Amino acid sequence: MRQFLTLNLSTAWPRWLESVGSNIDCDRQSYQFTQQGLAVEAAKQSAGVAIGRLRFMTKAIESGELLAPFSAMETKQSYALLCMESMRDRPKIAAFIHWVKAELAQ
Repeated sequence: MRQFLTLNLSTAWPRWLESVGSNIDCDRQSYQFTQQGLAVEAAKQSAGVAIGRLRFMTKAIESGELLAPFSAMETKQSYALLCMESMRDRPKIAAFIHWVKAELAQ
């Protein structure tokens, strides 16, 4: 029996299965984790198949610890970085915003 390794409250598996036309009920066959790294480690130990953000799995894929049998899927999800406008120019806040923008540009 296949086991799907997923993060708590994640909709990644159902969205991916739907995108490939599968009707597998992954909720009945899954182990749920609170951290992406735990799902990756479980996959490395052959506990099942993990799905996650490519950015976090690239190192394990490049080292051969994990195999990516399918290409990445566009999620159309996004994040928002919010702070009070009056705090935007504080050195620590400005440095963090700069760092986030630099990371996203990679």
